[in-house]
Amino acid sequence: MAGSFPSWCAQCKPETGVYHDRLPISRIRRDGDTQGRAILDPRILEEYSSLMAEGAEFPPVRVWFDGENLWLADGFQRVAAAERIGLTDIA
Repeated sequence: MAGSFPSWCAQCKPETGVYHDRLPISRIRRDGDTQGRAILDPRILEEYSSLMAEGAEFPPVRVWFDGENLWLADGFQRVAAAERIGLTDIA
């Protein structure tokens, strides 16, 4: 997201490097072959989903903004787990 930020991001503060506390999952692209794993691990998804449902905090996901899209670089299992329990945004 260096030097640019999504126009819809009201919380973005490029002068400080802070772009958003939470990202809408629907805006995060996962179809750009940025996933390092061959598959998502169902056991990890179950564990993360349970922990998220209990309110556990996870490290923020990493995304890249190319001027148009947010591309997920790290956090595929966290995003999938969040979706699984019905969350619409993620840190």
